Amino acid sequence: MAKIQSGWLMEVLGEYGRHLKEGGRSWGWYEFKDEYSDHTYSDVLEQVVHTFIYFGGQAKFLDEDPHHMDALEHIVSAALQEMLIQIRDGQQKAKENWQELEQKLLVALKQKNIDKELLHWLLLQITDMGYRPSDSFLEVTRKWMADRFEVEEAVDVIDELEMQEALLDLAKNEVIDTEFSFYEVFANQMTHLPQMAATELIINFLCFDEEKAREAALLFLLHPNKDVRNNILGYLCTESYQSFISSLGLRRLITIRNWLCEEERILVDSIIRDLRISGLEVMPAKIPEGTKLIKNLVSSIDGAGAQTILSFFRMGDKYRLIGAVIKERYGLIDVWCTPLSSKEDCNEVLLRMSDEVYCLETSMDYLQEMLPYGLSLNLEANQAVPPEVLMWLELLGLDAPHPQPLNHQYVLHEWQKENPELLGKGTIKKSLETSSKWHWREDFTLGWFEQDDEAERVADGLFTDHGVGSAEAINLSANLIMEGRREKWFTRFVHLALWAKSNAKKRGPIWKDFAIVAGQLNEGVPMREIPIMGEIANKTLEYYMELRGEAWWDDKNEEVVVPADEDDELPSSVSHIIDEDDLLALELFLEHEDRALGTQNVHQIQGMFFALACAPVDVSADVWLPSVFGGLGCHYRNKKQRDQIVGIMLDLYDCITDTVLYAVPSLPCEIDFADQGCRYLPLRAWCQGLIEGIKLSGGLEEWCGALDRKVSKELRAEIDLVAEAAYFIGNGEEPGGMENFWSVLETLVNIANNCFQDEL
Repeated sequence: MAKIQSGWLMEVLGEYGRHLKEGGRSWGWYEFKDEYSDHTYSDVLEQVVHTFIYFGGQAKFLDEDPHHMDALEHIVSAALQEMLIQIRDGQQKAKENWQELEQKLLVALKQKNIDKELLHWLLLQITDMGYRPSDSFLEVTRKWMADRFEVEEAVDVIDELEMQEALLDLAKNEVIDTEFSFYEVFANQMTHLPQMAATELIINFLCFDEEKAREAALLFLLHPNKDVRNNILGYLCTESYQSFISSLGLRRLITIRNWLCEEERILVDSIIRDLRISGLEVMPAKIPEGTKLIKNLVSSIDGAGAQTILSFFRMGDKYRLIGAVIKERYGLIDVWCTPLSSKEDCNEVLLRMSDEVYCLETSMDYLQEMLPYGLSLNLEANQAVPPEVLMWLELLGLDAPHPQPLNHQYVLHEWQKENPELLGKGTIKKSLETSSKWHWREDFTLGWFEQDDEAERVADGLFTDHGVGSAEAINLSANLIMEGRREKWFTRFVHLALWAKSNAKKRGPIWKDFAIVAGQLNEGVPMREIPIMGEIANKTLEYYMELRGEAWWDDKNEEVVVPADEDDELPSSVSHIIDEDDLLALELFLEHEDRALGTQNVHQIQGMFFALACAPVDVSADVWLPSVFGGLGCHYRNKKQRDQIVGIMLDLYDCITDTVLYAVPSLPCEIDFADQGCRYLPLRAWCQGLIEGIKLSGGLEEWCGALDRKVSKELRAEIDLVAEAAYFIGNGEEPGGMENFWSVLETLVNIANNCFQDEL
């Protein structure tokens, strides 16, 4: 039951408004939940209706400070988004909450003394979010909008000429710079307008002098409301309205006909046929002049099966972002684009996304695979494709892609044929060990737990039968919770492997690990034998315990908790592990008397690898391997020894690269120049290796050239300290600043992950 008193909501809006006013970034629902744990999303939505719509007297609070309205928009959007996610995941409680909200709004629509502006705003928020109101609800909202329009029209009549001039002014607005943004202005209104009025307005666009309005009219064939689409198709079947369709419009009709249901596709085909008979040529598909794709930034797949894609375009001297979510079972949803803006503004959005969720910069291969697949999901789910997808594909240069299901088993089998090691026992064992640590990193595994009615039922049964946090509940959870979701996670891991395989940068998770887990799921290996599936099941139990406000390890079950071994610490946040025996073997090899003068020691190699992992450019083993042996080469006893030593160095390089990627910098030695039982000073050797790595990757010119002055200055200062330590003789005092030596590692890692990796 919601808290009917309005005070708490006003307090929340006031605090969050101040947060936004001070430059704080917007929150998602879970951030609101962390801050205000006493209130659910349904509490928030109910209070918005009660406080600001039913009793409009509180609306003055929103007028006191513009940030109060900003806060309301953010919190309503987050609450609606969370409820929609749960509805899409089949949670009955969320469906009931949505029905209750519909009923409360129906009551408001029948009242006279309400805040009509705010009610109208909330209706648009709901449709903009992607909700599908019931037919009975739409019938009432359309009548309410019609009555409201008639009252306003009686007060201030606007003739047709004034309407045309108003539309012309709107079309000339610089923010409304394309037909897609013109569509966006009116799209939500069409859901709640009386259908005949909505259709006539759109058809007027088709006859309008302004090109943006004419082209926007056809985009309404992708409107989420089926009545809007069918009414427009009825008009377009007549010759008089077909005469207004351009060559570009014809090409777009040919593209979007594949995205429609069969009955709509038949009508579009007849329109296309009539236009071709009339002699209208199809405009050739080409990327707009001056348009260039800079990069695609793609998030990991979250626990709800959603993945965000951002494409960053340069368009002349301006820039634009187009973003979308690909959601399991739904396809391409929540598609949006920014107006033409500066590079700095777009970069800020990209950095914010990277900060909020784990992302990789991917090649076009991933989009060419996933976008047709996403379109096929839209078609299966009867989910309208947002018109912005059309714009996105045109800017990418992907001409008329058909919805195309993805054969996940075929993809996996092809990988296994091309990479036999995916079936090797040793490789599988190592990958399963790696995957068991993914949750401890909490980067690309964000939200990996099950959250639906069935998962809740199983969790409740385990808690009832075996006790909260008991070993029995944990052991049984993998099979009981995850077995029925095998196909879903198999598909998800194939997608993650595609995502990691198309990584355009050197840093990131290893695609073969995802492919191997997918292979284990496909072969029917029991869930309890696949560590990551057990981790997901445990996270699911934890979620339902937190939902009940109970401690994960209940006091009454402490006796069944297995005590931790002193050596059983959480592993470091890395994918690769190097064996201590291998490291010792490398050290003995390097220090053998047969090695050439100038051969590096282990600490020098570790410093060099740290620099190369941070470097702004990739440096291949062909470049750094000769440097290990002073540029003079190395004579191995045989090929087996060479493969062993080089393999150890490659493993060491991967381990150190992971510490950079996951911002867990480490030193293999103490931060001092005292005797540590080595034939050399370990810290000095590590610093020498780091300086060597900087030289191999282009030197300071390459490292500092693309950075802004402040960051470059900080980087140079830290490298100066490293250089001073590298050439420390030992006859005098230690180099100054050694007490802050950790800042060297942190600076290099920070720049590598936030500047070099995302450099445009």
